[in-house]
Amino acid sequence: KIARDLSQDHRCIRFSARGFLPSDVPVDMALYSQDRQVRDVLAIANTLGLETFHLVGLSMGSFTSLMFALKYADRLLSLTLMGCSSGPRDDAAKAAYLSEIEKQIDLLERASGKGAVEWFANDPAYVHLEDKARLEWQTYRNNLEQQSVTGALNTLRTVHWNRVSLFDMSRELRDLNVPTLLIYGDEDYPTIASTNEFLENTLPICRKVFLQN
Repeated sequence: KIARDLSQDHRCIRFSARGFLPSDVPVDMALYSQDRQVRDVLAIANTLGLETFHLVGLSMGSFTSLMFALKYADRLLSLTLMGCSSGPRDDAAKAAYLSEIEKQIDLLERASGKGAVEWFANDPAYVHLEDKARLEWQTYRNNLEQQSVTGALNTLRTVHWNRVSLFDMSRELRDLNVPTLLIYGDEDYPTIASTNEFLENTLPICRKVFLQN
């Protein structure tokens, strides 16, 4: 809906990260990494002839968008990060973070994706969606069921497993002179709130929008 509304007066290009249909799903795990996700954004922009553009990222895509901005700030007119979360800040947080990823990997491997669909369907960040917007919930669930288990496993074992912490990148973030909009809600993961508060206090050109319910 957002893209449909914006397309009234903007050219909107939407894409899924590699490993997520309808994008390609490489079998080779070596073809997945955070750096490759950033280069994928660059390749799309270059292929479409976009010298400068507005970049919007959601969830995992918001982290990739921020990494892109740190490397190619001159290409961006603005940056919008929805539900952006930092990687683990310390050893205890990293242990808990990796443990959660291991649970997801186990579900995907044991249930060929069906168990993971159930797990993600009850994800704290989405659990209220069914009551608030039944149609959107069903679309979300259907998308989960149609996704590639291989792509999800490769992404978890690389992009997520090796995620760095934004809290270790204060200097780079303070130098990022790209107008940035932060969007998150009270039903997101607790780590998203602390990440966005940190980004709001660190990024030089920044606005935060906090959404209730």
